[in-house]
Order: sequence, then structure tokens, then C-alpha cells
Amino acid sequence: MLSKFSRLYSKSGLLLFLWRMPFRVMNSGLNSCNSFLWRLSLGGCGKCVVIERGVKIENPRQVVLGDRVYIGTGTIIGAESNDGQLLVGGGVHIGRRCRIDHTGDVNLGEDVLFSEDVSVFSHSHGHAPKGKALPTPLTIGERTWLGYRSVILEGVGEIASDSLVAAGAVVANRCAEPGAVYGGVPAKLIKKK
Repeated sequence: MLSKFSRLYSKSGLLLFLWRMPFRVMNSGLNSCNSFLWRLSLGGCGKCVVIERGVKIENPRQVVLGDRVYIGTGTIIGAESNDGQLLVGGGVHIGRRCRIDHTGDVNLGEDVLFSEDVSVFSHSHGHAPKGKALPTPLTIGERTWLGYRSVILEGVGEIASDSLVAAGAVVANRCAEPGAVYGGVPAKLIKKK
């Protein structure tokens, strides 16, 4: 916490530091209160979890968070049914304005990183838009990085560990190669690490 304030001081100078400091402290306190309130309603919650203000979790009893999880403001976590679970491993960072649909069960491994505006879907309606949701489970392996505005469609099933999904990519098929880079619309294997 102290290093954040020293960085703020070194970047902005004394006057701006004194102006910004009360707002940063207040924002940090409000986020701590919000995290505490969400902790009471989640299905499970580890230590050092930060859930910023403005996060919406529609079925909180179906969401289990590990230790050191961060969820940025504007993120929406929900499902079309009450059956699907979201299991989040330790060290996961979910950026601002992400959308996670866990209708078909979503499992995020340790240290997964979502950049801003990432969308994840785990169900479809087939050819009947008002029909019953057809859930499809999704597992995102540990240390995977989903780039800015990437989209993971239903039916993917798995994104292997240590993978990188490029910014703006639309993943429509299984990404089974661990440690690979996927990109494009639809996403394809670009290179292996």
C-alpha cells in the first residue's frame, strides 16, 4: 500500500499528491467495504480478495473465489440458470468491464489474467433464441492471459495452461496446446512458446 502512494507522489508531485491522496484513500476504503459485503453472500471466498464497487454478481452462492482474487469495476458475473458454478483459483485478476457467464460451469485456474472488456460465454440456445439454455462447461488453465476485448464463445470447453489469447480474438474452438498464442477471428494457433 505504501509503495502505491510513493509511486503516486513520484509521478504527480507534491501538490497533485496532496489533492489525490484523500480520494485514493476513500476509494480504497469503499472497495474494502464492498469486498466484505460480497464475502458474506458468496459460495466461498479466500483471503485478500478485492471486489471493486460496481461489480454485479447475479448468483453469488454459485461463485467460489480463491485467495488474492481481484475483480474490477463494471464486471458482470451471472448465469441463465441457478445450476452453473464459477470456480476461481488463487491469484486471478479480472479486469474492468468483463462479462462472465457461468451457466455451464466455468473453472478458472490459478493466476489467470483477464484484461479489460473480456467476455466469456458457457451456454447457447441452439437455433431457438427463446429456447432453453444449453450449458457447455469451460475450463481456463492456470497462468492463461485473455487479452483486451477477447471473446470466448460457448462450446470451447478448454483453454490450455500458459496460453495467451490475443486482444480482440474470438475463440470458437478448443485451445488444447499449452503455452501457445491464439489470435484472430475466429482464433487460431499463431505460435507455440
